[in-house]
Amino acid sequence: MRNNIPNILHVQHLVQHTICAILHFLVDGLCLCCLYLLIPPSSTAGLIGIFITYNLLAFLTQPLTGHWVDGMKHKHQMLFMSILCFFLAVLATTFTIATGSQGVSLVSMVLIATLLGVGNSFFHVWGGKQVATTSANDMRALGVFVSTGAMGLAVSMVFYSWTLLYVYLLSISILSLFTMRDTPEVQGSSTTFFQQIHLKSTTTATVATLVLLFLFVMFRSYISEAFSSGISKTSSTILMLGALCMLGKMAGGWIAKHVGILKSMTAILFVVFICLMNLRTHWSVLLFGLFTINLTMPITLHLASRVLPGKEGLAFGILAAALMPGYLLSVSTVSFSATQTGWLTSTSAIMLWALLSTILIELLVLLQLGERRKNILLASIIINILTNVSLNYYLFFVSYTDTTVIIGEALVVLTEALCYYFFTKNLAQSFIYSLLCNAISFLLGEFFQLIFTALGT
Repeated sequence: MRNNIPNILHVQHLVQHTICAILHFLVDGLCLCCLYLLIPPSSTAGLIGIFITYNLLAFLTQPLTGHWVDGMKHKHQMLFMSILCFFLAVLATTFTIATGSQGVSLVSMVLIATLLGVGNSFFHVWGGKQVATTSANDMRALGVFVSTGAMGLAVSMVFYSWTLLYVYLLSISILSLFTMRDTPEVQGSSTTFFQQIHLKSTTTATVATLVLLFLFVMFRSYISEAFSSGISKTSSTILMLGALCMLGKMAGGWIAKHVGILKSMTAILFVVFICLMNLRTHWSVLLFGLFTINLTMPITLHLASRVLPGKEGLAFGILAAALMPGYLLSVSTVSFSATQTGWLTSTSAIMLWALLSTILIELLVLLQLGERRKNILLASIIINILTNVSLNYYLFFVSYTDTTVIIGEALVVLTEALCYYFFTKNLAQSFIYSLLCNAISFLLGEFFQLIFTALGT
């Protein structure tokens, strides 16, 4: 009888991983469907603003919600909170559209986008934590879980409707009942090749590895958008791209499991490089490149959990947050490539220059304040990538007014103070670091802008 227990647990976990993957499809589909019903895709201006609000909350909050779920005694509370957010968002959308004869108000749009973004953040870190812990950090399970979201987005982009929205919500509620209970945790460690990788457990090595993974995920997000943007978007191609991304993320874990991480990553990056060098030759190169770069998704998730044992939610959240800066930089490049005369004058180049200069200035400020801890200095790089790119993207593409700049900078100060507090455990010191770093980098940026303006005139 005892010999059957491991088999029973394996089946239970397999069923749970399948449910988590289906839920991922439904959750991402629900969020996009809800936003499209609120603001149709034809309303480009309104759609950009509301999508930025949603994406910033959905992705950039995941390190915080991931850290939160790691400390929860009952992990499924996070799933319950996400479902509550989705229920309120759907209810608010229905009420807003039914009563909004004069159009959708800004308050309603922000409220619904906030509920969807927070709910999405809650679900993703819950699902990432759940799959990682019950599969012993198996890349195959992680790949299957993250893969279905891309298809959910594609389906909603093509078939969004009120019927589909309610089907999403009902399906999420029913499936959650099957998984909203405590399940036995996997004890011990896997004996597979990729589980035998041992990384140094020092703080410096951990933070350095996470920074490298973070930058790689940024690169992957940037490259993925570059591949997909070269293909004209019709209903069939949207579904094809969603399926291709899903299959790539799903297959990556299986390939790395049997071939090995190092060999897989080397081969994948070589193929991606070849595709990048031949972008304009044929549309099939874009599709193959998109499929190949997505193979790395489960590998990076696996490695992040390896360097943060017991903090799988935080590891998942950090890499999820890294998707946004790469995506925003890529979108800015694509949006303005046809109208700019040179790379140095493009919006993406300006944003990249602002990012690099801000990172350098704030590192110098921290050093001047006497900060020598490597984990703090390395963390400041990640913090600046998240906040600087997001704020500049909003200013460039949505609203650039004095009020927007002031509110944006205030939010950045508060966000960075919270991030520094995660490392320093000293609220006053964290706030001082954030305030001084941002004030000096902002004033220097304004100073150089005035100089360049004067030289230009």
